Amino acid sequence: MINNIYTKNANINTKIKDIYDAPSSSNMLIKGTVLEKDGKNIRLKTDDNVLLDIVTKNDLTVSQREILTIKKSQIESMTKLSNEQVEEEKEKRYEDVKELEKADVPVTKENLDALKHLKNSNIPATKENILKFVALKSSINNLANIDINLIVNLMNSNTDIRNESVFDLFNMAKSTKSSLSDKFTTILENKVKSPISYDKAREISMDIYGSKMGKDIQDIIISLEKNNVEINKDTIDTIHDVFSKLYNLRDIADEDVAKSLQIDENVSIDKLYNVKNFISTSYISSSNVSYSQK
Repeated sequence: MINNIYTKNANINTKIKDIYDAPSSSNMLIKGTVLEKDGKNIRLKTDDNVLLDIVTKNDLTVSQREILTIKKSQIESMTKLSNEQVEEEKEKRYEDVKELEKADVPVTKENLDALKHLKNSNIPATKENILKFVALKSSINNLANIDINLIVNLMNSNTDIRNESVFDLFNMAKSTKSSLSDKFTTILENKVKSPISYDKAREISMDIYGSKMGKDIQDIIISLEKNNVEINKDTIDTIHDVFSKLYNLRDIADEDVAKSLQIDENVSIDKLYNVKNFISTSYISSSNVSYSQK
């Protein structure tokens, strides 16, 4: 399958060295087979067997072994790998595999990545730390896609979402969604109301904020009403804050995930957010946050 992301009219027969070296070739296309992809990082093998490590400006929808044609102007940085670098990587991977085997850790891409990022952060690459790193990344990725109703019900169970361990929070969310355990009986269908209209949500928003606010706030109000949770400014703001932080954490760097483990093994959403943003108080605009309801 060919993923031809950009215009087909450009000349794709230009030699890769010409594309790479020419400073004014932003409209040129680079074509090759995707060998590896991790977010915006792509390793590409061109038709003439040149290996390129590419960092794209945007995360592209492309898979391993797929043929990718990409415009140079869409590339943040690009490095041509020498034969020596390729050999060094092979040796390094061999050493990493041996280290995982010695630690009695399965040799997987996730565990190899964990080993690398723990070492880069000067954190002991023990079996416990490797498995924690992988579990934390998985929990973050899953929580990033959590929906409003699930958050509302977690809050209604007296869970401090922002400061609860991410591991525990993910397990609670999974339990709430899949098994509807007794701890979260408020989401049972026979106890859930039909959702109110957006007109009604805007009326409630006017009463609380003196403004209709955006659709994100209205969705939270609708979910609170639907799940029989008291609607007040503190609750709305808390849910909005949680979603804003989870949105912000979608592109958290692996090194920041490792650092957060070093700070506290019971990593929370707030701790992750503070590590990523250097304990910043920056705010994610509500217009940039997309909520989903089920």
